[in-house]
Amino acid sequence: MRVSSITKLGASALSAPFVPPTSVTHTAGCSSLGGQLPKTLIRRLAIGFFLVYLLAVTWPVATLFRSPKPLIIGIPLSMAWSIGWILLGWVMLLVLDWFENKGRR
Repeated sequence: MRVSSITKLGASALSAPFVPPTSVTHTAGCSSLGGQLPKTLIRRLAIGFFLVYLLAVTWPVATLFRSPKPLIIGIPLSMAWSIGWILLGWVMLLVLDWFENKGRR
């Protein structure tokens, strides 16, 4: 019963012709993409940042910063390393949220 309703819906959706958008204007520069380049760029930078974040807080990179000394603001280097990356990740999420919601606010 469920399969027949899906195939009926799928057949009507596949038979509709593709209509390309006509509102896109092609001009020189970034404006030809309708403002999508900065969002795409920020998303890619965020993905790259969080991949570096993953490497920085896991083995083997985190073992380079596992010593209890020097103390940074009174906390061991290993803890300061983790806290620093957490704060950087929070800032990156704020930047990403700001770019994603820039047109809605």
